[in-house]
Amino acid sequence: MGEMYIAKCLNCGYKTGMLTLGGGMLNFDTYDGEPVCNFDTKEIEVANAKEREKIMKDNPNIAFYFHDQKLYREHDEHTIDAGEEHGIIELKDRKLYLCPKCNEFKLVFLWQGMWD
Repeated sequence: MGEMYIAKCLNCGYKTGMLTLGGGMLNFDTYDGEPVCNFDTKEIEVANAKEREKIMKDNPNIAFYFHDQKLYREHDEHTIDAGEEHGIIELKDRKLYLCPKCNEFKLVFLWQGMWD
């Protein structure tokens, strides 16, 4: 089963639509959706992590959020105020990610549910 997230910047308010990450029951062996930062479009997209090397070679302006240490900063907080309908959330991995719009480490991935 895969997971669904939205990404939200706590600094500038940038927010993605639904990001379907991981793989489903029928495609998990060939597909593993992972969020990527597209520095050309300044947007977050989803790409197949199983083809990460090829994708990065074809487009050097894309970086995989969960594999590139330049895209996140660890911090000591266990909770953070995500505002609006999300309120206070617990950050299990205690990381804030680079926002493609404002270039600050204030982006969080907010869990929305599962998909298959």
